[in-house]
Amino acid sequence: MEALDVGDGVSNVALSTAAMLRELGEPDVIHARFVAPSLAGSTGPRHALLARPGAGLLFHYWNYNTSTWMVHAVHGRRAVYYHGVTPPEFFAEGSLNRWMTSQGQAQIRRLADCFDLVVGTSRYTLAEICGFLHRPRPAVHLYPIVDADACRRAPFDPMLVEALRSRGDVNLVFVGRIVRNKRQDQLLRLFDRYHRLDPRARLFLVGNDASDPAYRAELEALRESLDAGSRVTFTGKVSERELNAYVRAADVFVCASEHEGFCIPVAHAMALDVPVVALAAAAVPETLGEGGMVVEDWDDEAVAALVHRVVVDPGLRARVIACQRATLRRFAAAEARGRLSAIVDFLRAGTWSPYFRWSHELDHGRDEGVARSWG
Repeated sequence: MEALDVGDGVSNVALSTAAMLRELGEPDVIHARFVAPSLAGSTGPRHALLARPGAGLLFHYWNYNTSTWMVHAVHGRRAVYYHGVTPPEFFAEGSLNRWMTSQGQAQIRRLADCFDLVVGTSRYTLAEICGFLHRPRPAVHLYPIVDADACRRAPFDPMLVEALRSRGDVNLVFVGRIVRNKRQDQLLRLFDRYHRLDPRARLFLVGNDASDPAYRAELEALRESLDAGSRVTFTGKVSERELNAYVRAADVFVCASEHEGFCIPVAHAMALDVPVVALAAAAVPETLGEGGMVVEDWDDEAVAALVHRVVVDPGLRARVIACQRATLRRFAAAEARGRLSAIVDFLRAGTWSPYFRWSHELDHGRDEGVARSWG
């Protein structure tokens, strides 16, 4: 992969995949160009692949990549693990993010035919990359592991949870980088409408706010223009313990993101029994499955009313949480290990698995997922 960093969604998936490979008796070293110092023990230099030209390769791709030579250096079977590339139009003309995503989209289109097997973090991303192929390939989705018990056992900041809960506020929370595709601007407008229904409400936008400074400045101007702006908090990048505290203390997790290859924060909220209200875009409905409350057409007043119902109606809240618990079974470790084992068998010997489908059999349009309607 190109980069391995602390707290990054793709990096967390890569580390989890490496751990499962170790359980399967395979090498668990991640070959990356950029590595956070604290993760150096999990990695090896990219050129080490040259000593094993016949090895199989699992190549993570999510943006423009300077390590694509690795794909051509390996003569064994090659699989791409595609996380999705954010559409460039979400970023300002002339920005680095615009350039990186534009180049990334063009690069993966050129590169897709080099792989013998295509793997997606969701059915949505799998259909997207299969649309770039010029001849059929075996294809399989491999969801990230989201284990409810592990999420509940994860360390959190108890003092922060107490501070957030003790004031009697209603806490709306979203977790994600401050970038345009996450649509924090939509959440700000929603919150201003919701605050009229419940003046106790607060909105916490949790995530790195250094990726798109221009958008962050627009959000700040919008916040200052809203009647309820003083009740909005941008946390910036936080530690894992703080992130877990914000989600634990949430009354509702709200998501207006318009592009997700798989929405780990939504799954994390479901694992902690936080009701989710989310826009039905990209892979978000697929992540929600039959849990959460999906919004097909975002209207601030209607969504605010829906969030308010979840807060004030204990029966509805209980039903949503029960459905969320059931849908998380799709992301169980045992299911992921079975699929990864099939990928390993293919890379080793070309073995076909019942998990696989031919790429041309997939729906290359928008994957609606299986999210249910709550009326």
